[in-house]
Amino acid sequence: MSKPGEFYTIKLQTLAYEPEGGIVLKRKKWAGLLLAIVMVVAGCSQASSTGGQSEEGQQGDKPLTLYFARHGETLFNKQGRMQGWSDSPLTEKGKETAIHLGKGLADISFVAAYSSTSERAIDTAQYLLDGRSVPLITDKNLREMNFGEWEAESAEKIMEQYPAIWEFDPSFKSPVGGESIPELLKRTQTAVERIIRENKAKGGNVLVVTHGLATMNFIYHLDPRSISIDGPLPNGSVTTVEWKDGALKVLKVGDESYIKKGEQQK
Repeated sequence: MSKPGEFYTIKLQTLAYEPEGGIVLKRKKWAGLLLAIVMVVAGCSQASSTGGQSEEGQQGDKPLTLYFARHGETLFNKQGRMQGWSDSPLTEKGKETAIHLGKGLADISFVAAYSSTSERAIDTAQYLLDGRSVPLITDKNLREMNFGEWEAESAEKIMEQYPAIWEFDPSFKSPVGGESIPELLKRTQTAVERIIRENKAKGGNVLVVTHGLATMNFIYHLDPRSISIDGPLPNGSVTTVEWKDGALKVLKVGDESYIKKGEQQK
């Protein structure tokens, strides 16, 4: 039986989840039991936000702050359609949001920038990096969930019929050709592990332009108590995660203050 406040760590290097002094749940068997354990802990404890253990920190490694930015509004977003591996262009509103977000982030120096290979994420990233000399690195592991036959279907209809998709239920899997929640989590973790590995020697802030469900799924399994918003991440919002001494800690989720800050600038 889990104890209230028990601290759970996530080791990105091995993709194994381990309670302090407890059982190690390996790749193929961790998903369902992990979710059950996390829900018990979240319901029993009001302890402060816990972090996740990533690959072991080594002497000389420096702290990183990962800025996960969701892309701007797209045509499918506006039409209320499912959008995973399918793609649609940014709307005028989406472009404006990206421009404002870029201005709002202007005071933050990024040592590196990563993006999903989806066009909507790349286009958003280019707006955010305008005027900077930081090259953009694309990674297909940062893509949104593959919804299979649901791609471009009515999002409202799908969410009503299958609410488990937003409950991050590990038993959930999209129809033929789609992904499961654990599959999405695994590749997102792979991308984060790469980002940490490539930047921990220099430290600093890293921009990561990605997607709503992919980000929320990762954050939920890292620290479910850090999520206080209802529904999807707002377009252009920023979720920050700190990596320090080998551990990941969620700082903010769905922060829209950078957009508002950019809107106030002429």
